[in-house]
Amino acid sequence: LIRDPTLMKNVREEFHRLILNPYKESHKGVKVSNLTDVLDYEQIASLSYYHTCFQESLRMEASILISSTKMFTEDVTIRGIKVKKGDQFAINHLALHHDPDQWINPSQYIPERFDPSSKFYLKPNG
Repeated sequence: LIRDPTLMKNVREEFHRLILNPYKESHKGVKVSNLTDVLDYEQIASLSYYHTCFQESLRMEASILISSTKMFTEDVTIRGIKVKKGDQFAINHLALHHDPDQWINPSQYIPERFDPSSKFYLKPNG
């Protein structure tokens, strides 16, 4: 958000519109000195644009790049690939989160990709 002033402005406007302004109207003359006096879980949950930014941040910079390893407990065939019992695998989250077959412009920070009404919500092939 720091790199894009427009995105930061959108998050701040949403916070003011949905949380801070209604609080100030209902508590006239009371100065907000601590946000914990204003915020509760339901209010934070109402910040939809904030949540899209949060999800996009996690997609771009995943906290876990590769999953822990798992082991197959039986022989299986996955999409034509034979996997034997005892074989191990891990999921590469970094590659998955930046896959151009899954994301439109995967190297760009686009919070709208987590908004179902956005064109970025769909896979590149629709």
